[in-house]
Amino acid sequence: VFLTQTCNPSECQRFSLICVYTTRTFPIYSPDNFNPLDFFMSYDETNQWLAALEAKYPDKCKVEPIGRSYEGRDINAIYINKQQNKKVFVVANMHALSVEKLGETWLGRDINMMTINYNARDTIVLVANLHAREWAAMTTALFIIFELVYNGHHHPELSQFRWMIVPIANPDGYEFTRERDRYWSKNRSPQPDSQTFGVDLNGNFAYKWEENDRPVEPKDRTYNGPQAGSEPETRAISKLLESIGPDILMFVDMHTFGNHIFHPWSYTTEPAENVELTKAVAHAGADAIRFKYEEYYTVGTPSQLYRRVYGTPIDYCQSLRIRVCLWLEMTNSGFQFEASRIMRYGEEGWTAIKAMALEAAGVL
Repeated sequence: VFLTQTCNPSECQRFSLICVYTTRTFPIYSPDNFNPLDFFMSYDETNQWLAALEAKYPDKCKVEPIGRSYEGRDINAIYINKQQNKKVFVVANMHALSVEKLGETWLGRDINMMTINYNARDTIVLVANLHAREWAAMTTALFIIFELVYNGHHHPELSQFRWMIVPIANPDGYEFTRERDRYWSKNRSPQPDSQTFGVDLNGNFAYKWEENDRPVEPKDRTYNGPQAGSEPETRAISKLLESIGPDILMFVDMHTFGNHIFHPWSYTTEPAENVELTKAVAHAGADAIRFKYEEYYTVGTPSQLYRRVYGTPIDYCQSLRIRVCLWLEMTNSGFQFEASRIMRYGEEGWTAIKAMALEAAGVL
């Protein structure tokens, strides 16, 4: 098995007379052969790395597809510290690692999830890259997996959680941003008019979806689909939340950019029932980032800080009465960034996630 590193398509366009893609290959017989945080891995490379992790550290983590894309790509989730029951979809220290399939995309790609410490009860769920162009969310999810698997012994306070992470929730869209359009946001499902493609997955969840009275055409970036839950990626995430809802301590929908931490509700200015706990958890993340990096994150609802949004993952999560549901908008530097910033953004996101998980558990 070999990994192929490709250059940023926008970089190749500047030198189109010289190259289409610049590649380098190296064996991945062991996940220790290379640092996955040195470059932007493709969907296939990411899955190979996750599978290699699971093979080498079966006592720490597990990877499984939770669904499949329209184009046939697995949507993978990783469980870390898989012995725990409290789930924090992300992962730590830990024991038992596995990869599982959550579902498939429109183009047939599996939607995979990695679980770390999968026998624990309190679970933290992290979902990244619902918006295809938001690469920093995906690389930060990989950074967190790396920390939990390789450096979990430095974070013993996190071993109480089961971590479940979906690093690429929109694999078709992500590959499209690598190959065709770096700023593409939606998935790649064909729409009823047979002329346009894609749905905004962040607005396709089955809670208050129907209350969106703003006219949105299929060609628009914020088109939220012909009906709630119409997309396989959305259904895979929804099924996951429904199946383990009582065990989920915290759910985080990871995005870029804006330096915000949103809490429910998205569709109204009215606060959610457990808003004080959720706000305290969000502020713990914002405070941790400010203390370490002097970066300032604002905390509030999308309708307060941005605009009303319908059919969001955090509102669907809240409707299931999951304890803490958050939407993290990391960094304030746009969608494109150099590979040299992967570690820096990963550390920032990891700092927030750690603090929020411990606050949600009542440790801080």
